[in-house]
Amino acid sequence: MSIGGAGRACSAVAAIVLLAGCGASLGGRQLRDDIGRATLRDIQLHVPEVLADHGYTINQTRQTVGRIYYETSWLYRAPFEDEVERGVQEVRTRFIVQGRRGGSDFFDVEVRVENAVRGILPSGEWSPLLTSDFRDHMRSVSDELMMNINAGVRVRGGL
Repeated sequence: MSIGGAGRACSAVAAIVLLAGCGASLGGRQLRDDIGRATLRDIQLHVPEVLADHGYTINQTRQTVGRIYYETSWLYRAPFEDEVERGVQEVRTRFIVQGRRGGSDFFDVEVRVENAVRGILPSGEWSPLLTSDFRDHMRSVSDELMMNINAGVRVRGGL
């Protein structure tokens, strides 16, 4: 292979790595967590309650035979300490909780959380940022949802 061919090959590899990295960052806009199985009743009862306890307001609810979907409005909140350290000035977060019928009367429940910040891009645009403190917040809410919805499954299973 000539030097020109080797250079083109290296450029092609670099482009592929760059594109793969861009794809990874696009996929990093949300955190996801599977929180277990629940009855429709437990989802309807506990999801809005737990999210409201953390300051989130349900903006959208959709339900079909095989699916239930909750999306909160963006919650504008004070930046966490590690967000401030990165220059964040404004933060908004929202939760999406989705249950898909997984058989019989139970739904497999997934939580997705989006976090967007202002103050780190020169343009002032919103950009995704998933810091350690944010992940801890997401895990706290997600764990509380899991404990509440799974409790109903355990009680019913034990009868």
